[in-house]
Amino acid sequence: MRSIRKPDEPAAITLAHSLRVLSVALGLNHVAALGGKPRFVHLGGAGGNALAVAGLTWALRSA
Repeated sequence: MRSIRKPDEPAAITLAHSLRVLSVALGLNHVAALGGKPRFVHLGGAGGNALAVAGLTWALRSA
């Protein structure tokens, strides 16, 4: 976790960017699947991915 909060090397920054892109893709997948059942799973998944994107964005801006 330290490498994401205070990246010392370019590989950590690349990893954080990659995780952010993956979280956006998975969150959009959950949003697209909201029509199906069970809805609470997709709402939770979209919310969790939104939190991950926000946290990674904050970590990258503070780096």
